[in-house]
Amino acid sequence: MPGQMQESKPVVGKKISIGPAKDDIRHSRLGMQEMRVVLQMVRLFGAALFACMLASTAAGAQSKPLANEGEWLDAVSAKLATHKTYPKGATSAHSRTATLRLVISREGNIIEATVQKSSGDTALDAVVLEMARKAESFPPFAADMSEERRVLLVPVRFNPPAGDEALAPERSFADSDTGLRLAVPEPFRIVDSGSNPGSTIIVQISSSTNIPPKSASADVLCSVGLGPVPAELEATQDDFNDLTILETIIASLRTGYAELGIVEKADMIEMGGLRGVEFVLAPKMGVDRKYIAIFETPRGRITTECDTSETSLDLVVAGFRPLVGGIGFER
Repeated sequence: MPGQMQESKPVVGKKISIGPAKDDIRHSRLGMQEMRVVLQMVRLFGAALFACMLASTAAGAQSKPLANEGEWLDAVSAKLATHKTYPKGATSAHSRTATLRLVISREGNIIEATVQKSSGDTALDAVVLEMARKAESFPPFAADMSEERRVLLVPVRFNPPAGDEALAPERSFADSDTGLRLAVPEPFRIVDSGSNPGSTIIVQISSSTNIPPKSASADVLCSVGLGPVPAELEATQDDFNDLTILETIIASLRTGYAELGIVEKADMIEMGGLRGVEFVLAPKMGVDRKYIAIFETPRGRITTECDTSETSLDLVVAGFRPLVGGIGFER
């Protein structure tokens, strides 16, 4: 890692937040409130699914310049995550979170890496710094990033292993800060949880029976993410549950993603008082499928993504819907 440098002017750090900036979504004040929400939600859903498609075609995308800040943040998150481990010397019996502060140059070089907020466990803090050291550098800034350097605050959450296993199977998850809860049915198991620059919470899920089967190209069968609430999005749950809005989103996404893959299914889905959209995407070549369920809530965007080699569309939907049904918020 390059040596630390003193900045000529202080740069205010900010947590990475993936999603459109306030100036990205503009709409005439003469339009109806419902239409404003539709346009905002379509943009937000589109960003989430575009990230999903990019992840499934990462090999081809790595050689292309990053199109925007969102893609750059995704790349930073993905590279850091590959170097996250749970150290044997950690002493905490509970989940801990440390905040990594990175100063990154326009060329993608790490100028400085420090622990902004300690986890309270020196072994965990050391892993956070080691993640940055092993990452070494990141892609150059995207075209819409005008600054010469970027300061990022990256929360890294650690969950202690159960027993002697590095990733012991779990059946439930609850986060006291956000209220997010998961109760996963058989044969699913929670194998890890944490956070990354694009999401407040990320929970990784496997199947103890390999049914539904995981895609050979995926690291994990499913992930459930809770993303931050965009500052410009002011809507109630009733707004998000509106059938007209959801139908508009589905129609827009069917058109927008037809060039990236085959949208085999796009429907509305309900979950514990929340309404969202459910997609099954297939590549134009190959047999793997991606199941996606997205729910917008005033507390954030809940996204479930599953990568499977199951060839039956009906079995894909039947296999993953029970998992989605166990996701919600504490009252």
